[in-house]
Parts: sequence; C-alpha cells; structure tokens
Amino acid sequence: MRINTDGVLLAAWAGIDSLQRVLDIGTGCGVIAAIIAQRLSAKQRLSSPVQISAIEPHRGSYEDAAENFSSLSSLWPAISLCSHNCTLQEWMELCTRGGTGGDLYDLIISNPPYFTNSLKSAHTIKNSVRHADSLPQGQLILAAERLLAPSGRLAIILPCNEAQEFMRKVSLINELHLSRLCAVRTTPSKPVRRYMMEFARGEARPGEQVEEESLVIQDVNGYTEEYRALTGGLYIA
Repeated sequence: MRINTDGVLLAAWAGIDSLQRVLDIGTGCGVIAAIIAQRLSAKQRLSSPVQISAIEPHRGSYEDAAENFSSLSSLWPAISLCSHNCTLQEWMELCTRGGTGGDLYDLIISNPPYFTNSLKSAHTIKNSVRHADSLPQGQLILAAERLLAPSGRLAIILPCNEAQEFMRKVSLINELHLSRLCAVRTTPSKPVRRYMMEFARGEARPGEQVEEESLVIQDVNGYTEEYRALTGGLYIA
C-alpha cells in the first residue's frame, strides 16, 4: 500500500469515538480508511459493527483500494471496508436516493486535492490528485451538511492558505463549527506546513473553545516523540 504522510497524519489524529459509519472521500489506495479501521480494531471491543465507505473517482486507485481492503478484511471482522468507484457528487446523489443504507455518517474524513490556481502538470492523474477542480471545497462542505449525523464530525487536512479559505467558508454557514485544529510543521524552524481540522455539526455552544494543537514531524534527532506517539502503532518495522 502506497503511503501518503498527510493521509497517515489525518487518519492517526482524527477522533474515532462512537463511530458506526465513516465516509472517506477521495480514498486513493485506501490508506486513511485502513488506518481508521486499524485504530478502531485496537479498541478492546467494538459495541457494534462499523461500516467504512471509501469513495474514489479514479479507476486505478479505486482498484488498488479494493485489493487492499480485500487483503485486510480478515484482520478486522467487525469492520466493513468497502470501496466505491464514484465522485462525491455521484455518492451524494446515491445517498439522496437511499442507495447507501440510508443512515448518516458519524465521521467524514478527507485528504482532498488542494491546488486551486496553480499551473497544472501535463500528467492527468497527478492533476486529479493535486488540483481541487474535481473536488472543490464547497462540495466537501455540502457533503458534510447533507451526510453528517447530528453529532457527526468532518476531519480534513490542507496546506495553510487552503485551510484558511476552508475555515472562512465554513464560518459563513451555521451547519458546522471548528472544534479541533492542529498546526503541522516538518521541523521546529519551518513555518506551518499543514492544518488538520475537525468540524462538529451545528453551531458552537456558548463558551466552547477550539482545541488547538501543534505537531512537529522531525527534529535534529529524527522523528519527534510526538510524531512517534501519534503514528507509531501504524507502521510495521
């Protein structure tokens, strides 16, 4: 399975309490969905089966995810990992028609494309991964509005400029509010490289504060203690 650092970070950081239905938007080869399943399986006992739906519009990546999920299914029998070859727009239409089971999601999670105004590569697949044309920020927000359960959460990771724009757009509506924010630096001396954000359903309660965190990936001694603590259980030595 190909590993993407942003995806690993987000999947390791996102809250997993009280999950029964999860939607991974733009799963690629399935890393985020697999890590969420692994973390859930590490709990002593799941109170009920968990369904993780992972959507991916690119056919080759979808097939990779399907193969990876098939190889992992016997490890976590209480967790259903399913990949679907479709766009977010198609998935929302399917949900509206009741074709996905009819329930809302406790967690929607995504490591979305993020370039919005930059020069594109001639490589079509690379463009689809890096550029937001196929998955605009507004579509992610709309998906959260329509598909999140009343106590559901949206977790995403974005570079700084795109994260600020995403938070600005969310602030214009009353359906979501920022509950957790983690600033990620590659080294202590570098500027913030990414923001991991978790949004809760509805308006913030009076006096409710955003839980702010920071994470440095490497220092002079290699990977930091905080990075190891967050991701250490996810890698095989």
